[in-house]
Amino acid sequence: MENLKIVEFNKKYQQLAVQCRDTLNNIQQETGIQFDVSVFDDTAVDMDSILNLVFVGQYSAGKSSIIKMLTQDEGIEVGAAITTQSYTPYEWNNMYIVDTPGIQTGIREDHDAITEEAIQKADLIVFVITNELFNPTILRYFNKLAYDMGKGKKMILVINKMVRGGEPEVLLEDLQRVLSQPYGQYPLLPLDTFRPCFIDAQSYLDALHEADSSFRQELLRQSHYDDFVCILNDFADEKGLYGRFVRKVQIIEDTLDAINDRIEAACEPNREQNLNDLLFSIKESKRCGVRKLKDLYQNARQSIRYVGAQFASIIGTGSSEELEQSFSDAQNQINDILDKVEAEAQNIVSEIKAQSQDFGIQLENQVSGMTDESFALRDNAGDSANVKGVQQNFSQEFVNGMANATMSILNNGYTKDLLIQGLKTFKYNTWLDKLPLIGQGSAKATAAAGKLIPAIGAVIQVAASIGGKIAEDNRLTQLAQLRADIRKEYDDYADQVYKQGMQSVVTPIAEELDKAINETERALFRGQQQSDLYKQVQQKIQILKQQCQLLLNELDSAQ
Repeated sequence: MENLKIVEFNKKYQQLAVQCRDTLNNIQQETGIQFDVSVFDDTAVDMDSILNLVFVGQYSAGKSSIIKMLTQDEGIEVGAAITTQSYTPYEWNNMYIVDTPGIQTGIREDHDAITEEAIQKADLIVFVITNELFNPTILRYFNKLAYDMGKGKKMILVINKMVRGGEPEVLLEDLQRVLSQPYGQYPLLPLDTFRPCFIDAQSYLDALHEADSSFRQELLRQSHYDDFVCILNDFADEKGLYGRFVRKVQIIEDTLDAINDRIEAACEPNREQNLNDLLFSIKESKRCGVRKLKDLYQNARQSIRYVGAQFASIIGTGSSEELEQSFSDAQNQINDILDKVEAEAQNIVSEIKAQSQDFGIQLENQVSGMTDESFALRDNAGDSANVKGVQQNFSQEFVNGMANATMSILNNGYTKDLLIQGLKTFKYNTWLDKLPLIGQGSAKATAAAGKLIPAIGAVIQVAASIGGKIAEDNRLTQLAQLRADIRKEYDDYADQVYKQGMQSVVTPIAEELDKAINETERALFRGQQQSDLYKQVQQKIQILKQQCQLLLNELDSAQ
């Protein structure tokens, strides 16, 4: 019957191991995360393998003395100091007895690590304390082994150094009281589970060298050697075979826990919130940056229109020199406006570029493989803030427009001598004799040829003296049209500045930030997909762990 149980447990274990291996291989393919699954390379349980019987406990509790008592190996050092420095196995009675450094010494942290590793390899554990029983530190470690690590039914409790005092019956009551204290949410194991055994290893070692036979017999009796060996053999026979299965299943559990920790670390629970915050920041950067640039070019357009309106308003007043100076002043004002636009646009673009580079770093931190080059503003977007192209082309285009506007009034081919030379040249140069003939007085008009007319107002006065009331009305109409056309040329140029600013600066900036927004939204979507995948993976791992626990419960019930 016992053999049938072992066969059934072996079958269940093999099925569990194969299921875990296949599931974890699929998880690696799904997530791209690689982890060590070599533990499943060999799933066979060696029924005839030698048991590992690991001795643990506080230093100076006499672990080495007990092992020396069992093996009678004279090379084993014993004493009050820390004598065991490493994982040290000895063969005894078809078992490996493993000595470990003292736990929780507070002196050597590496000793605790060595002991932890030995416990992971243990089939059975002998926990050694002295007749002084548990101190708080050693009690916590005992409970950790028995409950947190699930080793309770694979442990025996040995109380050594009994010759120092204490009656077993009294000590048992003390142990019962101490080990009955609640620990976490675990159901408490009865004291009998740990098979408390009272011995004195040093008495046995002393007996080996005692010449007096009667005293030697008394030392051997005090050591309780025979009782201890009997308990160890029974413990090994009862727990050993099941312990091999338990140890194998616990190795699977440890592997699943390690893989789950890897998945948990990759999940980065704050990633989604961080990406949402980043997305908001990029959208806010776009909104503020585009608004500033639009306001900048809109204000420039209004300022240029105002300059044009001011200049147009003085047409027909003052001398030609004053008109020329006013035109030059208007151009200088526009140059100042354009210089200011260029400088402020560069500052705004530089600020947006710096923000975008920071956005890139943040995105790279959130999404593996992403760099700030993914959506940092291209250099040509910054260069497009240069409005010198508009400024440099302004002179010829604007002056040509002024000439066309003037010639639309001074038509019929009589204005060929109108001279416009560069940005600061707008001269009305001796063209009184080429005015269109209106009404009577053409002879007087011809007689006035060659005179410099200082202002359009003077032209109107001359025309009035020649043409009378009708001519004056006609001339004022033409002058008003000239002012309107000049204002239109300035307005058109102002619109050109605004349009070019929008096309060359605002639109490229918005497009680049839209790319950043799209990239972040894609990263957010990928992150959400990955998060969903990891949750599914963790659910699969949790199911495997539950199946491990079910098998452990069955093994526990069978012992």
